[in-house]
Amino acid sequence: MPPAGQAGSGSGATIPIPPSRHRLAALKNRLGGLTGWRRMAAAGGLGVLGASALPPLYLLPLLIPAFTGLVWLVEAAPGPRRASS
Repeated sequence: MPPAGQAGSGSGATIPIPPSRHRLAALKNRLGGLTGWRRMAAAGGLGVLGASALPPLYLLPLLIPAFTGLVWLVEAAPGPRRASS
């Protein structure tokens, strides 16, 4: 049997994707599909979430979802000018 992810005997069997990956992909698509003021509000909210890791709150674990969301917003931007605005 070939390792996962490689072409095999042509049986057409696929490897099931865990439900958590579906939810993350759906969240990424929804966040990346935002436009206008909703995109700006999401970026601002994620910025506030990331800033809460600074003193006096020190909520460092919030940096992970904040930066992940901001990276998803930048990845979904159609060009460099749109990514920075």
